[in-house]
Amino acid sequence: SSGINAEWPLRPGDLNDMIKIIQNLLKEITVVKRNLLFAKQLLHADYDAKVGGRAMDLYCSINDRLAELEKLYEDRMRVARRSYKTQMADACKKIAGDYKRYYAQMLALETGHSGS
Repeated sequence: SSGINAEWPLRPGDLNDMIKIIQNLLKEITVVKRNLLFAKQLLHADYDAKVGGRAMDLYCSINDRLAELEKLYEDRMRVARRSYKTQMADACKKIAGDYKRYYAQMLALETGHSGS
């Protein structure tokens, strides 16, 4: 005879004991469910906080890099403007010099012609 058959038939108090055991098990299951739900919510909040922190780190990193690129762009634009101003000043000086020579030659030709 097996162990299961050895306990049968049930005694009058056995059914009440089993009901109490099952009720205690149900209470423990409810507590375990509540604890698991709490742990799940805690893990979810921790995950959200970590993701939020990482997102903020990335945002700050991108903003810093963008500020560096803007400064680099401004520096390069300053250099380009300075270079173009220098080229423009040089071109103006050359044109002024060319006009002076041209008009000096014209004046020399006119005074040379009128003196003949």
